[in-house]
Amino acid sequence: MLILIPYFLALLSVICAAVIHYKMPNEFFKATAIATTITVFSSVFCLFLFQDNLLEMAPEGVTASIPLQTFLLAAGLSTLYGVLIALLVGYFVKAIRAMNA
Repeated sequence: MLILIPYFLALLSVICAAVIHYKMPNEFFKATAIATTITVFSSVFCLFLFQDNLLEMAPEGVTASIPLQTFLLAAGLSTLYGVLIALLVGYFVKAIRAMNA
Protein backbone atom coordinates (compact mmCIF):
# COMPACT_ATOMS: atom_id res chain seq x y z
CA MET A 1 0.00 0.00 0.00
CA LEU A 2 2.83 2.43 0.80
CA ILE A 3 4.23 1.94 -2.70
CA LEU A 4 1.11 3.52 -4.22
CA ILE A 5 1.31 6.81 -2.29
CA PRO A 6 3.29 8.71 -4.99
CA TYR A 7 0.76 7.64 -7.60
CA PHE A 8 -2.11 8.89 -5.45
CA LEU A 9 -0.31 12.19 -4.92
CA ALA A 10 0.33 12.55 -8.66
CA LEU A 11 -3.32 11.81 -9.46
CA LEU A 12 -4.43 14.29 -6.80
CA SER A 13 -2.11 16.95 -8.26
CA VAL A 14 -3.37 16.47 -11.81
CA ILE A 15 -7.05 16.44 -10.83
CA CYS A 16 -6.65 19.44 -8.54
CA ALA A 17 -4.79 21.46 -11.19
CA ALA A 18 -7.35 20.56 -13.87
CA VAL A 19 -10.33 21.54 -11.72
CA ILE A 20 -8.77 24.80 -10.55
CA HIS A 21 -7.66 25.82 -14.04
CA TYR A 22 -11.08 24.92 -15.43
CA LYS A 23 -12.86 27.01 -12.78
CA MET A 24 -10.48 29.99 -13.16
CA PRO A 25 -9.79 30.30 -16.92
CA ASN A 26 -8.79 33.98 -16.88
CA GLU A 27 -6.45 33.87 -13.88
CA PHE A 28 -3.79 31.44 -15.05
CA PHE A 29 -0.97 32.21 -12.60
CA LYS A 30 -3.29 32.50 -9.61
CA ALA A 31 -4.73 29.08 -10.46
CA THR A 32 -1.20 27.72 -10.82
CA ALA A 33 -0.23 29.08 -7.40
CA ILE A 34 -3.33 27.60 -5.75
CA ALA A 35 -2.81 24.19 -7.35
CA THR A 36 0.87 24.23 -6.34
CA THR A 37 -0.01 25.11 -2.76
CA ILE A 38 -2.49 22.25 -2.53
CA THR A 39 0.09 19.84 -3.97
CA VAL A 40 2.77 20.93 -1.50
CA PHE A 41 0.45 20.73 1.51
CA SER A 42 -0.83 17.29 0.55
CA SER A 43 2.72 16.01 -0.03
CA VAL A 44 4.00 17.35 3.29
CA PHE A 45 0.92 15.98 5.06
CA CYS A 46 1.57 12.52 3.61
CA LEU A 47 5.23 12.82 4.58
CA PHE A 48 4.31 13.39 8.21
CA LEU A 49 1.49 10.85 8.15
CA PHE A 50 3.54 7.95 6.82
CA GLN A 51 7.03 8.86 8.05
CA ASP A 52 5.96 9.15 11.68
CA ASN A 53 3.93 5.94 11.37
CA LEU A 54 0.68 7.57 12.43
CA LEU A 55 -1.30 4.89 10.61
CA GLU A 56 0.88 2.13 12.11
CA MET A 57 1.70 0.69 8.69
CA ALA A 58 5.48 0.44 9.18
CA PRO A 59 7.13 -2.72 10.51
CA GLU A 60 7.47 -3.13 14.26
CA GLY A 61 10.18 -1.02 15.84
CA VAL A 62 10.60 1.37 12.91
CA THR A 63 10.14 4.97 13.98
CA ALA A 64 11.98 7.94 12.60
CA SER A 65 11.63 11.63 13.07
CA ILE A 66 11.94 13.92 10.10
CA PRO A 67 15.10 16.07 10.17
CA LEU A 68 14.84 19.66 8.97
CA GLN A 69 16.98 19.02 5.86
CA THR A 70 14.74 16.16 4.77
CA PHE A 71 11.64 18.27 5.34
CA LEU A 72 13.04 21.20 3.34
CA LEU A 73 14.16 18.90 0.52
CA ALA A 74 10.73 17.25 0.34
CA ALA A 75 8.95 20.61 0.44
CA GLY A 76 11.22 22.07 -2.26
CA LEU A 77 10.89 19.09 -4.57
CA SER A 78 7.13 18.92 -4.14
CA THR A 79 6.92 22.66 -4.87
CA LEU A 80 8.85 22.20 -8.11
CA TYR A 81 6.70 19.19 -8.99
CA GLY A 82 3.51 21.09 -8.17
CA VAL A 83 4.49 24.06 -10.35
CA LEU A 84 5.37 21.82 -13.29
CA ILE A 85 2.15 19.82 -13.05
CA ALA A 86 0.01 22.93 -12.61
CA LEU A 87 1.61 24.71 -15.58
CA LEU A 88 1.36 21.73 -17.90
CA VAL A 89 -2.23 20.91 -16.94
CA GLY A 90 -3.14 24.60 -17.16
CA TYR A 91 -1.77 24.93 -20.67
CA PHE A 92 -3.55 21.73 -21.64
CA VAL A 93 -6.88 23.03 -20.30
CA LYS A 94 -6.28 26.36 -22.03
CA ALA A 95 -5.59 24.59 -25.35
CA ILE A 96 -8.71 22.43 -25.03
CA ARG A 97 -10.81 25.52 -24.30
CA ALA A 98 -9.33 27.31 -27.36
CA MET A 99 -10.15 24.34 -29.60
CA ASN A 100 -13.74 24.24 -28.39
CA ALA A 101 -14.33 28.00 -28.61
